[in-house]
Amino acid sequence: MAESSENLIIKILSENSGLSLKQIHLRIIKNGKQCTYQAVHKKIKELEEKNQLTKKGKFYAINLEWLKKEKIKNEDLEKRIKSKIPTSIENIRNLSFAEFTFEDIQSLGEFIAFDFFKLDFEKTALYCRWNYIYTVLGLPKDLVEEIGKEFSLRKVFIACNGKTKWDEMSSETFISMGNKINFNSNVSKESDCFLLGDYVLQIFFPSDHMKIWNDIVKRMKEGKLDVNKLLDAMQKNKSNYVVHFNKNPFLAKELRERTMSFFKEFKES
Repeated sequence: MAESSENLIIKILSENSGLSLKQIHLRIIKNGKQCTYQAVHKKIKELEEKNQLTKKGKFYAINLEWLKKEKIKNEDLEKRIKSKIPTSIENIRNLSFAEFTFEDIQSLGEFIAFDFFKLDFEKTALYCRWNYIYTVLGLPKDLVEEIGKEFSLRKVFIACNGKTKWDEMSSETFISMGNKINFNSNVSKESDCFLLGDYVLQIFFPSDHMKIWNDIVKRMKEGKLDVNKLLDAMQKNKSNYVVHFNKNPFLAKELRERTMSFFKEFKES
């Protein structure tokens, strides 16, 4: 079924807040939907009247108050995730957009490993766009095993923003599982991204977490790193790890193609 104009506008603005009518229309066309400028204008006015969008000057954005109300609809699912109660995969599968907040890196990792990855039963390829390469050091054994299983049973392509000593060290785990990594990919620093089929998972790491991570990278470069101490601080850090979940075949396809441009010797799965 084709994506509705309304859903597409919401998803576009969830990824690029503060766009003009012309910019929104161009992105809709780029996503493969034929829609006139006038039709987009009409739909945007309807969304604005329903308080789903706000307008400042000529730029549109998602109304955060409306988004909070949408988030309340998914409150039970979020509570189950935070309390580590097994979630219904079908509940997640049927969402077109949701925002979740996790209080630490472990609960976020558990959601990705035990929930997000389970959306795919055919073991299609996984595409990752990361600022820094992840590490499994310090995580519980069952979570490490689950991550290892998921990254070993499918093709995995990881585009990493840079190539620090941290990235080179952490990449060894993924390379040993047969994953492909491209360094210096210059992907977005604003969020990390997982792509699985039509699903897009964006992770917005809080500033205090990134401060620890940047400190690890800096200390490794200087040869002054106490790995265990800093990883322990990262694991124990309590903050707001915000995750945006999108079921958006157009966005997923676009990001897959961008990611695979770094792996031209491989065919997209």
